[in-house]
Amino acid sequence: TVEDLVEAGVAAADARKVVSAAAVPDAEPADTASEDKPAPESKQIPERLCCPISLELMERPVIAADGHTYDRSSIEDWLARGNTTSPTTGAKLEHLHLADNHLVRSMVSEYQDSLTSR
Repeated sequence: TVEDLVEAGVAAADARKVVSAAAVPDAEPADTASEDKPAPESKQIPERLCCPISLELMERPVIAADGHTYDRSSIEDWLARGNTTSPTTGAKLEHLHLADNHLVRSMVSEYQDSLTSR
């Protein structure tokens, strides 16, 4: 529930997004082979380009100490709330340094370009 996620340190707005995304009625299991590829003409963003915190397309992807990529604003907000653990794994972060993820940034740019060229 939203309350459980908030108690675990997730921002209320993010918790509501997670719960509403998980509450899709009668959802079919995703085909893992096409998990990252949206259906033709679909507005769905490939999962690998979404921040695991905000669940939105990453604008400024960075790599945290856990090896996972997050949108800079989302992970900075997470850390500013006093969290020192990975939002993905829950493990303690060895450091709080964030490094730009240039590969994911270029993947996001290519994805955005593909939307405008349709």
